[in-house]
Amino acid sequence: MAWFKKLVISLFAVCAFSAQATINVSMHQDLEVLVLNNKNVGFTIFGNNKFTLENGKNQIVVRVSKLVIKQGEKEKFKSEPIVINFDINDANLMISPSRTFMRVEEIQGFDKNPVVIVTQEGQPLDVEQQLLERGVGISRDYAAELKAQNGADNISQLAANTAAVSVAKVTTASPIKMSQDLFIKASESEKEQFTDWAFENRKSIKSELNGEGKILPMLEYWYEKANLDQRAELLTWILAH
Repeated sequence: MAWFKKLVISLFAVCAFSAQATINVSMHQDLEVLVLNNKNVGFTIFGNNKFTLENGKNQIVVRVSKLVIKQGEKEKFKSEPIVINFDINDANLMISPSRTFMRVEEIQGFDKNPVVIVTQEGQPLDVEQQLLERGVGISRDYAAELKAQNGADNISQLAANTAAVSVAKVTTASPIKMSQDLFIKASESEKEQFTDWAFENRKSIKSELNGEGKILPMLEYWYEKANLDQRAELLTWILAH
């Protein structure tokens, strides 16, 4: 039976190693993930800011995205995107903004020069971080901007880890198309709640939808992604339906 015990121990060791051979990342609720290892992130991490990466070199682009109070009303605040680089194995990481705030006057330059804190098991981790330089287009393609900022060599080093992201998926879907598909699936009460909120926030996002279930949070996400023309087109489509 000695050989059987050795086999069990060996299998247990292999399983334990496999379970730990990843990087588990948790994000603060005020942070939004934009890019994971060269790929734009769609609506996959929203509401569950946890994901798993392969060991080794990884690169994440995040920004602070939250509602703040301005002159008694709420408006959406989004910081400049931050590129985070780290090379680590078998770790549990927590990423948080270096500052928290509730009011516009408390931002004090954080929008243009944001900083995040990365901790491993509660201890600060030294990582490289820098702002993501904006491209020349009207709308931003964060993955393309990151590729240009990195250069081809760094991108190739990260390519092996791209497929290992467990929850993020690339999406080039139009906010209008995604919103229409979700709206069709919504219940009558959800349609009414979203329509009222969308009209109130058609020029700028001043309040949260605070919807329950899966449909309303996703509608809110894609509506925030839409520009003013896309919101107007979507609202016109809603009135026709």
